[in-house]
Amino acid sequence: MGHKHYRIKKDCLNCGATVEDNFCTVCGQENLELKEPFWHFIGHSISHYFHFDSKFFNTLTPLLTKPGQLTLDYIAGKRAIYLHPVSMYIFVSIVYFLVLSVTNHPVEKPENTGPKLTFNSYSSGLTAKEKKIIEADPSFIQNTTAKSMDGSKEKIYFKAMGFVKQQEYLANLNLIAKNPEISKRIADIKEINLHREDSTYSSYLNRQNRLTESEQDNFLDRFIKKQSLKFGTNTDILNLAEKYKSKLFFLLMPVFAFFVMVNFRKNKRYYVEHLVFTIHLFTAYFILDTVINMLDLLLPQIVMTILNMVVALTLIWYIYKALRTFYQRKRWITVRKIIGLGVLFLLAFSLCNLTIASFVFITA
Repeated sequence: MGHKHYRIKKDCLNCGATVEDNFCTVCGQENLELKEPFWHFIGHSISHYFHFDSKFFNTLTPLLTKPGQLTLDYIAGKRAIYLHPVSMYIFVSIVYFLVLSVTNHPVEKPENTGPKLTFNSYSSGLTAKEKKIIEADPSFIQNTTAKSMDGSKEKIYFKAMGFVKQQEYLANLNLIAKNPEISKRIADIKEINLHREDSTYSSYLNRQNRLTESEQDNFLDRFIKKQSLKFGTNTDILNLAEKYKSKLFFLLMPVFAFFVMVNFRKNKRYYVEHLVFTIHLFTAYFILDTVINMLDLLLPQIVMTILNMVVALTLIWYIYKALRTFYQRKRWITVRKIIGLGVLFLLAFSLCNLTIASFVFITA
């Protein structure tokens, strides 16, 4: 690095205090000349980067090799050589979610070259098992009405029909609706037809307008329907936790830290100390999962299956060791606490996921 040019004047430009040496003893700002040459500016920037870099590796080593010790050091006041827990978490989580966005990117699969199905594009909403049932007998779709048909199989075929074909099928069933069995079949599959008709909010409103005033949904029901359609269009609820994982974990940490505090209340530590422990725990998880996701791109599936099992056991050991080190409890008590925290983690995860799902639903 180039030689630094310090100011002759001893007043701190940041806080106005007197600077005895090169650094202000009040705010810590370095007493450098404002008009520094280009290379001095670059050198100063690089030194700041490597200062962060050295702190990162100083933090990373005990975090991974001495579970719980980093938290103890932080609580004890040994902080100068380490990154702040939140800074470390943010940095690691950014890398983690960048890697996750690459490794979880869907791979385009070649089109199926097998026998073509004779039903329409709505078949994409069927499960693989339902598609196989139709592939075995696609001719049923062409029939106007099946007078004798297993109820569960009829629903599968009915789901695969287009809306117009469904209407025609229902009309033909109504013509032969002379016994309770047929009437029950009509009631069962009519729900599927209504769901298909309500696939857009405009079609839902059109159907509502055809009903009498007493049969129409009220304002609240219409609002819920509108939000449900938006939610279903823009967000796959099954992938909600994955899509909003960064927000989920940020919300999950303080909730889980509270559960940790309740479990270890006899240690008489402040909530923020439990929170620091939780942040370090989640940071270690992110680092481990980042490595696994990167290896997943390189190693065969059978190796990854074994590796995932090893990682799961390693994670359990890490949590046990971290709890033992930080809370200084006996082995059997720590094991019992891990089981309890596992249940509470699932509860916290569900609560946070529900909170995010509700927020997305309302603002969809």
